[in-house]
Formats: sequence, structure tokens, C-alpha cells
Amino acid sequence: MLRRMPSAIVTNGDSRGFGSVEGPLSRSRPAALLVAPDDSVAMAAPEALERLREATPEAPAADFRSLPQGFRTHLRELRHALLTSAAPVIMISQTLACRACVLHADGAEYLLLLFEPATRRDAAREQLDMFGFTPREHEVAALMTEGLSNRDIADRLCVTENTVESHIKRILTKAHVPSRAALVSKVLGGSSDGRP
Repeated sequence: MLRRMPSAIVTNGDSRGFGSVEGPLSRSRPAALLVAPDDSVAMAAPEALERLREATPEAPAADFRSLPQGFRTHLRELRHALLTSAAPVIMISQTLACRACVLHADGAEYLLLLFEPATRRDAAREQLDMFGFTPREHEVAALMTEGLSNRDIADRLCVTENTVESHIKRILTKAHVPSRAALVSKVLGGSSDGRP
């Protein structure tokens, strides 16, 4: 059971209400932030507050109970990604990604945000959003950018190879590219004709 309490923010003793981080993000100390339904901070690790402070150009509230206005745009993107994508991840910057999942408690919906270094896969998934794919097409396209064959994609998604081929045809049409290689090149930053 989650409760919003004045002491819910985890600090490292810093009187400003947020901690500082030295070195890269670490899985041993996750940069996690729990956002309440009213977009206030319910709980946060010091590392998450530091990442949030770095990613937001405006000065945060002194107690960090409310999210900076600039980050609320990212929050809307994450909520949309949760509804439309198999992988609710957005790029906060070129080096920082934010993953999200929904937690239900006391009849309310909280967002758990994890800040972590961005990977090439994260960048590719975000680029795929610009094509207007359905959630399933998005999944197939993401697996294509990872280099999986039609058979491997079919096995991963528990569908037939013919179904994957149909999805790929629609994906290539929507992306206005002639081939898988051209899609991967376009998504990962090359030219749209499949040449790097």
C-alpha cells in the first residue's frame, strides 16, 4: 500500500531535499521515481532526482514534491507510450532514457520511472514512433532493427512467419522505404535509401 507522506522522498541528508550522484548510473542503486496520479513525486531515489534536475532546464521546486513543468511533457509522452508501445521508453537526452510502468495501489495509478543510460536500442525505438505504426508493427519494426529474421520475430511474438511478413510490408509502406535494410538505416541515422 502506497501512502503520500512528507517523509516519502528519500534523501541522502541534503537539506535541499535531493541527493547528489557521483559516477554513472548503476543497477545497484537504481534511479527510480514514483509519480502520484496528480503528477507529484510520491517517492524518489536521490539518483532519480539528480537525473531529473540534469534533464530539466528550469529550477526544480525546493522540496521536489512537484515535477518541473518541463518534465511534465516527458510524462505525457511516457503515458502515451504505455498505451501504444510494447516498450514504454522515451529519450530524455541523447545519453539518458526513462522507462515507465504502472503500479496500482489504493485504487490509484502510479507511474514508476527508471532513469538509465540510453542505449542504441532505446534510440531506435524512439525513432520508430515517428512512423505511426500500430503497437504490433512497432514491436516487429523494433525486432527488425535488432537484426532478427522473420522466423525469429515470429517465434518471439508467437505468430506465424506469414503474419510477420504482412506486418513488414505495412511497416515498409508506412516508413516509405524499399527494404528492411533501408528501414534500419533510416531509424539508426543513415540515409533513407538503405545506404549508410
